[in-house]
Amino acid sequence: MADDAEDARLAQLIETVLAGRARVSVDDTIAIATRLNQTIDDGTVERAAVGVRQGLPVVCSRGCNGCCEEPVMVWMPEAQVVARWLMDPAQLAVRTRFLAAFPAWQKAAGDGPRRLAELGGRVSHDEYLAEHQAQWGRRVMCAFNHQGDCTIYPVRPPACRNGHAVGTSARCSGASYGGRPASRLEFTPLDEFIARADAVLHAMHVAAGGDRRRAMALCEAVHRLLQSAMAAERKAQRRR
Repeated sequence: MADDAEDARLAQLIETVLAGRARVSVDDTIAIATRLNQTIDDGTVERAAVGVRQGLPVVCSRGCNGCCEEPVMVWMPEAQVVARWLMDPAQLAVRTRFLAAFPAWQKAAGDGPRRLAELGGRVSHDEYLAEHQAQWGRRVMCAFNHQGDCTIYPVRPPACRNGHAVGTSARCSGASYGGRPASRLEFTPLDEFIARADAVLHAMHVAAGGDRRRAMALCEAVHRLLQSAMAAERKAQRRR
């Protein structure tokens, strides 16, 4: 019953945020984003089952790096979920590895994330997509990828949960940019939910004071949140 009451409270909070009438605490933001992720995961399981029945097996799974060179732009709640998870002492090794990998990722990405952030919401979808694909074609591996594995897999953002290449992942990497794209399986219930989830995440981003039109590169956003959280942690330790 407690879980039902909490779900109802968060559902009501989502509606007020979408209506622009509420600010959301970081804890509630993370709780809502986590529930959205769980629902997306349930939807991908249903989509995969539909694919099997249609003879169109979805080949995306942990360990496939096909999309890990693709620029991942997120709203603040998505980054907060990752940062909170990484600040757990149990994830110290993962956090340390990411912080060590970040400078190389940042150098390789160059001004790509900034360009995508500036274009978001300011140009047509086709123009933004062209820039997104151009950045993908640079083949910059995500700083969270370590030896072929996504080190934040349990808390990865919706864009990374929604991989749905059919038959083969051979055409999913940045190396295939400009050629024949991967075949994908449409699944209307999940596609519609992901669109709603993005609207919710965007609304919480704006409610927290974020730029209405500007998403952020996942690695940069999480790195910034970690720096702030670790500084606060060090300050608290000095006071003890």
